[in-house]
Amino acid sequence: MKPIRLTARGYRSFDVLDYAFVDGATAVTGANGAGKSTLIGAVEVALFGPRSRSLEPLVREGNGEMQITLEFQHAGEFYRVRRGWKKGKSTLDLERLDLADLHGVPDAPSQTWAALTQGNAAVSQELIEQIIGLSRSTFLASCYLAQRESDTFTGAQPRDRKRILSDALALDQWQTDCDKVGADRLAFERQVTEISSKAGALAERARQAGPLTLEAGDLRLAVDVEAALAADAALAAETNAQRAHELDQADTAWKIATATVAAARAADTAHREKLSAAQVARERLDGQATDLVRLDGLDKERADLLVTRDLLTAQDAARTEAKRRRTELASKADSLAESLSRAATITTSQAAEHLRLTNTLATIEDGTINHCDRCQQPLPDEARAAAAGSLRRELAEHTAAIARHDDDVRDVEQRFAAAQDAARTITIPDPPEGLADVDARLAQLERVPVEIATVRERIAGLDAQVAAADTDEYRERARLLSYELAEAELQLSAIEAPAPGAADTARAAALQAKTQADAHAARARAASERLAAVTALLEQAQTALVDHQAAELERDRLHAELDILTRLEQAFGRDGIPAWIVESQALPQIENEANRILSRLGGAISRVELRTERETKTGKVNEALDIVCLTDDGERALETFSGGEQSRAEIALALGLVDVLQSRRDTDLRYLALDEPSGLDSQGTEALAEILRERAAGTVVLLASHDASLRDQFDQSIVVERGPSGSRVAA
Repeated sequence: MKPIRLTARGYRSFDVLDYAFVDGATAVTGANGAGKSTLIGAVEVALFGPRSRSLEPLVREGNGEMQITLEFQHAGEFYRVRRGWKKGKSTLDLERLDLADLHGVPDAPSQTWAALTQGNAAVSQELIEQIIGLSRSTFLASCYLAQRESDTFTGAQPRDRKRILSDALALDQWQTDCDKVGADRLAFERQVTEISSKAGALAERARQAGPLTLEAGDLRLAVDVEAALAADAALAAETNAQRAHELDQADTAWKIATATVAAARAADTAHREKLSAAQVARERLDGQATDLVRLDGLDKERADLLVTRDLLTAQDAARTEAKRRRTELASKADSLAESLSRAATITTSQAAEHLRLTNTLATIEDGTINHCDRCQQPLPDEARAAAAGSLRRELAEHTAAIARHDDDVRDVEQRFAAAQDAARTITIPDPPEGLADVDARLAQLERVPVEIATVRERIAGLDAQVAAADTDEYRERARLLSYELAEAELQLSAIEAPAPGAADTARAAALQAKTQADAHAARARAASERLAAVTALLEQAQTALVDHQAAELERDRLHAELDILTRLEQAFGRDGIPAWIVESQALPQIENEANRILSRLGGAISRVELRTERETKTGKVNEALDIVCLTDDGERALETFSGGEQSRAEIALALGLVDVLQSRRDTDLRYLALDEPSGLDSQGTEALAEILRERAAGTVVLLASHDASLRDQFDQSIVVERGPSGSRVAA
């Protein structure tokens, strides 16, 4: 990083600042408080921002806003960073020059800046530090030795010195690489674990190939044996089934012959029994004829009794009807008597009402009643006439009703008399005698007709039986039956009866043999199925063997890769390449350059050493970065020396750290600023000026001092003055 131009408005003591940096060693002089430190410190502010949280403390008193802009070159690119503050709000902009153009070059084309500003100030700040390869602490320890802060590196704690040195050497990248390699190593370890597990599983499956091969051979033998046994059992079953069939046929033939003999014997016996029955029938016919004569007599008696019962039953029915008719007429007479009683009551009521109406009409007509029965008001003649007319009409209607009632009464009286006369004319005959005896005798003779029919049927059957047995055909039938019986007995004697249960025994043997055949066939099928499964497993085991060999090769390859990554992780780790860079390169380089400069600056310290290990009181060795100063009297810690000696050591170490930074491939560090270095005598000051001039080739080197005599010892010089309008830079 090399600054090109610095401009500012309202920045601390500067109302307006516009300074173009030039290569070489430049002395910045001026009175105390003129603004020298402000000028040199503006680069830090532009690159890293204020050390406090806000730019507001850096705003010139009386100004409402502030802006500071730094144009710088790094790795062949030109950048511009601008920071501003206005109304409590800070801004940060980062830009890159698209057309490489240095400010102030005659006839240069117009400048075009491309914005690099990221989403927020923190991200943009990280991008600035990434571009220049410096953090604030590294910048302060190597590029900018601020007034009274030149001990940024030497005054830091040992662990902070290591951090500053790590930042300066960009050792974080090694840790980043170490983390990446570590992540790759973990991924490879997972792959190794997975492939090892897979190889183990494949090995286990591959080890099954031998047992499976043996089992497959056994199963093939079992299939053949069981198939042969099944065939033998099937043949035995077929043989026994045929034997059972032959025995069944023999048994059937014997049973048929036996049945034929039995049938012939039964037919012959039946025929003989029929002949005997015919003889018995002849004997029974006489008895049946006697029974028929007796039954015919009983049947005639029954017919006579039926006629007698019909006559007696008719007489009893007539007597019952006469009794019913007389009862009905008596009931009708009683009803008419009740009607006459009610009619008499009505007649009495009608007579009373007729008398009342007649009397009321007479009193109205003769004037006895001359007022209203309801309101007791006198009745006028018209009202009495109307009332008399109404009573006459009502009396006429009542008289007609009495006449109709009298007609009804006379009708009821006539019907009552007729009913009584009819009842007297009905004669009830005496109950018939002997009907019960007739019914009893008929009950005894009730089955006579059935018995007669039965006897006649029996006589007919006996006649037919006797007639059938007394024919030539019947006698020929008897002869034939005797012949058939003899023939059947002859055939039966020629047939050998099978042993009892022989066919069942043969069938049982056939069934047992079939069951055994099925069992052997089932075992053969099971063995075949198992053989197919074992064959598939064997193929899988053989495939697993091939896959296992491939997995072992892959595991060996991964182990080799893992070994490389492990070594890379160790190399990239803290105790690897970074430690080697620090121990073997950086620290010796810093020590050599610092001791070279110390020898030129003079003083009591002859050399400094940077030690990374420290032995504790317990004998344990801790990591550290201690600064040990060597004098003619021995070793001493830096903080035990005077301020001047410390300042010389700090300057020497800072310049040594600059050498380390400049040796980094990714660092383009061409800027060095010292603000009021103290503790140097005139010889030391001259030596420092000479050292700075030697290092100023192509580099911007600034040294700020209030000693104006330094101007003659530098390539160029500027003066910072402060007046009523603020600070300004004068050539």
